[in-house]
Amino acid sequence: MRWILRCFWIDPLKRLFVVLLLFPLAILFAQSEKDSLSTPKVVLYLGGGVYSPWYSLGVLYAIRDYKLPVDSVVAVSWGAYVGALWSAGYELDAIQRILTDSSFVSRILIKNSEEESLASLPVSLSGEPSLAVRYSFFGDSLGYAHFRPKKIDPDFSSVARMLFRLKIDETLNRTDSNVVPFTALACKEGRLRPARVQESLPFSVTSAENCPTFVPADSFFAVYVAAYPLRKGKNADSPQTIAAFENELEQIRVQKENPKRKLVLLRPHAFADDSPLTLMQTGYSDVEKKMGELSPLFAWSKERPAAPDSILPRFQMDPSFENIPSAYYSHVSSLWNAADTGMAAASHFLERIAESPFYDSVRIEMDSVGVARVSAQATPILEFRLGGFGSNILGPLAYAGMDFRYVDQFEYLFGIDGFVGEHSYAVRPSFQLRGLFGGRADFSIFGNVSKIRPLKSYFSDEEKILLLNEIESNDLTLAFSLQNSVADLDVRILLGESSFRTALDDAEKLQVHSLLPDVSLTRERGDFEEWFGHSGYRLRGNFGWRSVNLTAVGFGDAPLYVSSTLDAQMEFAPLRFLALGFGASAGMNIRRESGHGYVYPKELEESPENVAVAVDNWYRLHPELSPWTSSWNFASTSSHHYAAVRMNAGLHRGIFGAWIFAAYMRDFEENPYIDLKADRLLLEPLLRISYRSINVRFGMSRLVSFSDFRMLKNFDDYHYFFQVGTRW
Repeated sequence: MRWILRCFWIDPLKRLFVVLLLFPLAILFAQSEKDSLSTPKVVLYLGGGVYSPWYSLGVLYAIRDYKLPVDSVVAVSWGAYVGALWSAGYELDAIQRILTDSSFVSRILIKNSEEESLASLPVSLSGEPSLAVRYSFFGDSLGYAHFRPKKIDPDFSSVARMLFRLKIDETLNRTDSNVVPFTALACKEGRLRPARVQESLPFSVTSAENCPTFVPADSFFAVYVAAYPLRKGKNADSPQTIAAFENELEQIRVQKENPKRKLVLLRPHAFADDSPLTLMQTGYSDVEKKMGELSPLFAWSKERPAAPDSILPRFQMDPSFENIPSAYYSHVSSLWNAADTGMAAASHFLERIAESPFYDSVRIEMDSVGVARVSAQATPILEFRLGGFGSNILGPLAYAGMDFRYVDQFEYLFGIDGFVGEHSYAVRPSFQLRGLFGGRADFSIFGNVSKIRPLKSYFSDEEKILLLNEIESNDLTLAFSLQNSVADLDVRILLGESSFRTALDDAEKLQVHSLLPDVSLTRERGDFEEWFGHSGYRLRGNFGWRSVNLTAVGFGDAPLYVSSTLDAQMEFAPLRFLALGFGASAGMNIRRESGHGYVYPKELEESPENVAVAVDNWYRLHPELSPWTSSWNFASTSSHHYAAVRMNAGLHRGIFGAWIFAAYMRDFEENPYIDLKADRLLLEPLLRISYRSINVRFGMSRLVSFSDFRMLKNFDDYHYFFQVGTRW
């Protein structure tokens, strides 16, 4: 500087040179000063609150359409979420698709939707009608066991929360670079500080809504968006949030009085309703109402660059189970279906793991490269059930059951349940190993020790030769099931030892030894439900062998024969309260006899001269014509070879329903002991009350020969029934 001054005063030529050198620099400096003074630095502040996502989006639509400049964005809570996506360059229409998705709207706007009724009872979800209590237990370092109650219902509300947060994380992980500078603020140590967007959202402990105020920092031109209406009315925000809004808005009013600040407050007067469309329209119109205050910005309008990536969910989501302990790593990983894509993969996984009673603290966190990192903790489960069931065939029966379940690579279940009545009882232990072959296969062992004595009053009009007074069973069943995308495979082997007492005078117990291996394939789609479904279908085929040996006074043999059945059922609901169903079935027992070809199985004889008719009918096939006829091995439907078609219709609302079932059966064997012709018709109207495992049915049923179909009008000849629960 001294050299410049010396040259300027001493040498005229040097003076001219310095002037020519500095003149262009002075012009450039003056122009930049003019630009900096005339072009305001516009900061957009997006506040929080329940209505802020959609109201802020409406404001951003107006900013786009009117080309208002925004140099940076500062935001809190849900305003930070919207601001982050917009600052990353994503199109507003794409952001709107996210904000108007039903899952997003329900998580923010709909309050108290997950509250449970105080009067609700812990009714078992399935099985016999019963109340259930469930405990998880764990041991501490001192060797003491601790029990903790667990809900019977799957916690689908936590699934919805977790999936919602995962969607938030998935979209925010795309915003690793911004086309507009962006800052999210979270509440840390009682003050708003820069943080990740997730830390600012309401479900975080550092939510920006926990701090008392959000006041914009000094800026030349600030646009502050507050989605808190002047007219209070019905507001979905908490009282604490509303108080914070009032406080910060009061401070903004004070700052607006400062002549050195230019601050435009965008705040709705009132919301006609809280629908997303109304909130967005209100935000857009509020910008238009402030055009007078925003007019200085029109001269410096600018276009916002587009984002380099898409905001659509990733087509393939890769899970990571590195945080899962090895004891249940394979069990958890088997619940993730590799064929699922996008958010459906995480949604289906969370639903499956919620249906499993073992897991607590399940979390899925999305990283920046699209890997869903899963973590969970599992505890053993102990469940007790107490209830009852029965019918006017079995009488009233008290029911109890207990299960112990734990996970160690696979799921192990040890259970025992049973019932007891005046003349009947049963005990059924079981062991199940689940989750084999990548979670697609199960292995089970079932035992059954029972005595059933049906009530004589229901069969009072039956011939004695067809009646069984008592049935004792000692059975062991081995089962293996495999789930497949085409059809489910089930292989069973039943080893049975039973004794029967018929209604004939002076009848002795008849001992029966049976071996029943069979294989079944089932394809089920839609929301199929046995007998009372509204949509879907089921195809089922069964093929097996039977060996039934009746021993009486040292007499008896066990010829082997083939048994096969086919069944198809379709259900649909043309109206919300109306359900229709159609089905068909066929079955045959057959064996090969030397010199005679294929014949029906040999009759079970208690002596060379006498046939044990009631026992023989018990082991025949029994087509499932209706809910009541499938609850017992009725002699009137017994056959070695049959075909049947059926249909049903039902009117239902909530837990109540009125149904009618009709069926046609063809007995190709023409069972000689049944006083019905080969062609038969069935009609069965019933009323039903169903809530979880509680299933109450009462109605009437009649099976007649096809030629006597007019007899269906004689209601005095119907069998009236009352049934609680399903078939044991």
